[in-house]
Amino acid sequence: MSLRRGRGEMSDEPIIELDKLRKARKERKASVASAADFSDDALALRFAAKHGADLRHVAEWGKWMQWMGNIWREDRTLAVFDDVRTLTRAAAADCEDKTATAIRSGKTTYAIERLSRSDRCVAAVSDQWDHGAETINFKRAP
Repeated sequence: MSLRRGRGEMSDEPIIELDKLRKARKERKASVASAADFSDDALALRFAAKHGADLRHVAEWGKWMQWMGNIWREDRTLAVFDDVRTLTRAAAADCEDKTATAIRSGKTTYAIERLSRSDRCVAAVSDQWDHGAETINFKRAP
């Protein structure tokens, strides 16, 4: 087939089928994640969804609480930051080099931790916690 270039001019170049072009474009878009998927907010949402059952942040105390299987304990070793860093390394593996470098930065790690504090999956208030010695750590989650 030929492609008409102008008035009566013909080319020996094949016509690119529009359907194939559209299909290739869709496949390319599907394989490359959008930059929005790697924003601080999107990563914070991923973090809260993954760790919402085992972490609580009590803003009044300024502390993260971590479920240890049978008891809630204060995170005193920055385990939450380590969990965020694990998430950022995994996310960085799924994107282009320039974006990956930004995702692995300390600035992004800090932002994800800060944004996650307010997520309804992990936000808690002091009133939700045990009030008496006989009920300390009795319930699974506040």
